[in-house]
Amino acid sequence: MNDSLALNPTVLSKTSEISMVIDDNSFISIYDIRTNRRRLLILIMLAFSGLILPFCDTVYLPALAQLEHDLKTSTTLVDYTISSYLITAGVCSLLWDPLSDRFGRKIILLISFAVFTAFTIVCALSRTIVVLLIFRSLQGGAISASLVVGQSIVVDMYPSEKLGLAMGLFLVPLLVGPILSPFIGGILANSFGWRSTFAALIIMAVISTIIILIFVPETHHYFITHRSSRSLVQDWW
Repeated sequence: MNDSLALNPTVLSKTSEISMVIDDNSFISIYDIRTNRRRLLILIMLAFSGLILPFCDTVYLPALAQLEHDLKTSTTLVDYTISSYLITAGVCSLLWDPLSDRFGRKIILLISFAVFTAFTIVCALSRTIVVLLIFRSLQGGAISASLVVGQSIVVDMYPSEKLGLAMGLFLVPLLVGPILSPFIGGILANSFGWRSTFAALIIMAVISTIIILIFVPETHHYFITHRSSRSLVQDWW
């Protein structure tokens, strides 16, 4: 069967046109396989999940003095937990998009949020500044996928003439997060201690993981057309 499929030009023609052909007389763009309402829902879910990146940047800033006293460390080492987070977030941003091209958007997002949750749990339970510094750095590398892969999903769903508005909506939490997170972090730190700021991140990460699992489909064009092509070939045979 594989040999016949490889040599049959009719099948090859059909599979190459799967992203466009609906029936003999109608064509559709890959951007239109979802309704506007469905795309907007996915965009809102992605934006909510992306809120965790700026939130994670600054939520524990009001608790730095508490952290320094509790872990019996220096101001310099505490400050390193911020800079190391930002460095690894920037470096790992270069890796997530190629990985999502290779393995798919959704699976990479789920893995990154699961890993981020594990790293954040370790941060919340840290008893030494060394452990916090290491896993805070890993935290930044993991959660940077929410922005990078999220942008790729938006590009997958919207054509160029609609992409500007969609990307603007997706990036709103990136601007709002740094404003809200220190305020919320200050309330948490004063009420429950600095570890509660990481507990809030854990809750957000778990909610975001569930949202991605339920509401965000695979959007990479290759995986969509490949899946549709296999379905067409099975129907043809």
